[in-house]
Amino acid sequence: MDLSEIKGRTSVEGLHHSRQWHRVFDQMEKAHGLSLAAIHGACVGGGMELAATCHIRVADETAFFAFPEGARGIFVGGGGSVRAPKLIGTHRMLDMMLTGRVYKAAEARARRLCAVSRTSGRRSGESY
Repeated sequence: MDLSEIKGRTSVEGLHHSRQWHRVFDQMEKAHGLSLAAIHGACVGGGMELAATCHIRVADETAFFAFPEGARGIFVGGGGSVRAPKLIGTHRMLDMMLTGRVYKAAEARARRLCAVSRTSGRRSGESY
């Protein structure tokens, strides 16, 4: 979701939108089989909430993780405030949410936010 989509929504509409994401992420979390997040580049906001829902998170060296919502005066609405603390602890989640702290891939790995942080194996300019 683009944050510009929030403009013009009432509080009730925002709550309903957030609940839709809760339902989707709950279904993913409880589905049979594993879900994997392959992270390259920005994993922020809703992307971070989606990654926290996945059973396994693999990130390359370009990945960075953040919850920028707090710096924008909005709440983490897709369940990330519940799932992320299970991965990194409540104190780190609050720090990310309230300060906008960004963790680069190596830091995220050290804090158990992603299971593996590795080089992508690509050469500069090479596509996937």
